[in-house]
Amino acid sequence: MRLAPVWENEPTNDEFFDLEALPMTTTARQEPNRPATRGGRPRGVRRGACRLAALAALCLPALAARATTSPETRDHRAVARELVKLTTPLLQRSADVWIQKKTCMSCHHQVLGTLATRAADEKGLPINAGLEAKQVAAIRRSLDRSYGELLQNEPPSRFGAAYGLLGMLLGDQPLDPLARSLVHGMTKLQQRDGSYPAQSHRPPLEDATSSGTALLIQALRAYGWTEGHVRARERATAWLADHRSRDTEALAFQLLGLYWAEQPATGLEPLAQRLLSQQLDTGGWAQYPERQSDAYATGLALSVLLQVEQLRWDDPRTKRAVEYLDRTFDRTAGAWQVPTRRRVGGLPYFESGYPFGEDQFISYAGTAWATIALTMVSEPGPLTALAPAPRMPTAAADVASRDGQAGSLTPLLEAALWKSDEEFASILAEADREAIEAPGPQGLSLLHAAAADPAKLGRVLELEVGVGDRSELGKTALHLAVATPSATAPRDGAALAARLLLQAGAPVDSQDSTRERPLHAAVASGNLAAARILLEQGADPSRPAAGEDGATPLALAVALHDLEMVELLLSAGASAADGFAAIGSNALHEAVFSGAVEILERLLATEHALAAVDSLDVDGYTPLHYALLQYFGDPEPIRLLLAAGADPHRPSADGVSALRLVEREGYPDALALFASAQQEAEVRPGDTTEGR
Repeated sequence: MRLAPVWENEPTNDEFFDLEALPMTTTARQEPNRPATRGGRPRGVRRGACRLAALAALCLPALAARATTSPETRDHRAVARELVKLTTPLLQRSADVWIQKKTCMSCHHQVLGTLATRAADEKGLPINAGLEAKQVAAIRRSLDRSYGELLQNEPPSRFGAAYGLLGMLLGDQPLDPLARSLVHGMTKLQQRDGSYPAQSHRPPLEDATSSGTALLIQALRAYGWTEGHVRARERATAWLADHRSRDTEALAFQLLGLYWAEQPATGLEPLAQRLLSQQLDTGGWAQYPERQSDAYATGLALSVLLQVEQLRWDDPRTKRAVEYLDRTFDRTAGAWQVPTRRRVGGLPYFESGYPFGEDQFISYAGTAWATIALTMVSEPGPLTALAPAPRMPTAAADVASRDGQAGSLTPLLEAALWKSDEEFASILAEADREAIEAPGPQGLSLLHAAAADPAKLGRVLELEVGVGDRSELGKTALHLAVATPSATAPRDGAALAARLLLQAGAPVDSQDSTRERPLHAAVASGNLAAARILLEQGADPSRPAAGEDGATPLALAVALHDLEMVELLLSAGASAADGFAAIGSNALHEAVFSGAVEILERLLATEHALAAVDSLDVDGYTPLHYALLQYFGDPEPIRLLLAAGADPHRPSADGVSALRLVEREGYPDALALFASAQQEAEVRPGDTTEGR
């Protein structure tokens, strides 16, 4: 929807919502190649007057409503409309700044921002259509750059691929080669139990396994095109239905994921009641217990409850949430501030044209979710944007090439990746040597493409191809074979494919361009059988990769919360001291950081745990420090570490012990656990309350 111009032939809504920052000025200015006056009035004055009139039209009704009405008589739909009109311009401007400064998309600025503007537009509220189109194109460009990597099981990140597919849906993208590659990459990373966990943990947006699994269900619902994808979605749905979510993000996405899986309303109601029961006296929701309510948790919870139709816009609980959002909205900034939970690491901070300094990324996400919720209050009813229709394959989409790479697979490579063995055999029989040797994106060979399916792999091996040949990413066919099979292959096919390649002479510990070995790929995909075969053939369970963090196989298994894989690697000689070599952390650090409590308990029972329990990482923290820095309301990691002998007085690099840290933060349950330790020892010299 677009606002009508205030004066004939004057700036439209697109110009009101341009990149010029507020406050808007009435100072006249000479514009290039245009007259300084029009109709006897300075152009700048007239344009400024238009902007001030538009700003007044947006702001004054909401301010007047707040001043003259009580919560009982306030028109909550009108309040919601006015708040959305105030949030969308800044959301769109900041998202535009992001793509000017970064070549990669972000889950918050590009995808959640586009979801918010789509929601507003769907409900008849004004947006800048031109800026939204730029975001859709930016999402596509960013994913296109990863096309070749996706085909070789290297998504930009697990959640990046998942949110990227949601962004493609918002942009009405077809089931084309890029969409296929994203689904292909995501199904390779689905775990044995059906879940889709995060690998890098950035709470709340990229942390909860429920969130990833829900996004996988939506991706498979929208873009899945085979029976294998149906089975993958069923496995994800079964995992999500049985899961016990620990915080608001996880619970809300669990409910949304089961809605996407088309579960009956009776099955959604218990989860909805749990989520409703977590609404606080403020009217908002908190991200986890012992934290105050904020716009992120409130917007997400309210959006999901309204979308799944477990809550009406005129329900008193909805009205309380709207009043909370209205009361906490920063009208000067045009956004809600949400304090970041990031205490160490994470995406490097930069100015994105959004307020609140280091809180701006999560504040943007919180404002986006709050905006989405408010659109459903302003005009009641679920959003099509949150339940887009499935995309079906078309001949035009299959041959389309957008921005370069996305159409560069040959028919033979496509058949090896995505078609049945019978279809592949038919196309292979007609192929000449040139077609067989023609590479795909990033040097993908026919052997690479067929590696996950033993039947196809056997056919290609008969052609006497180089079993150890590497792609441009340094990957051999064994790297791809040991990952979770593609949707067209049997699930145990990876183990058989690995045996075929090893028997043909494939090197068991070959390294790709980041020094990841086949064992890393097997662990990342949760393929226990393939990992066992590699270890039996001499794969090193402790050798780190050379990526940004230098992950060892054990650290990767811990990050993915894969207890069975952890047990297998420990039995093969991995140690609790193994971690992320580039950042100096061990497996205990990672277990605490990612919230893998059961795995932490198992690691602490190993012989190397005592030496690792007080180890400092590159940021100067012990696992016990992280148990407090990453505290999400669960004191169990603290209890386990103290029971295993962690020193509460060990200072960090900046001189702060875990004991001083818990006193400063004031977590009641954690303080109780430290009380006995505090009685036994005095604070060591050099321990201060300064620093973090």
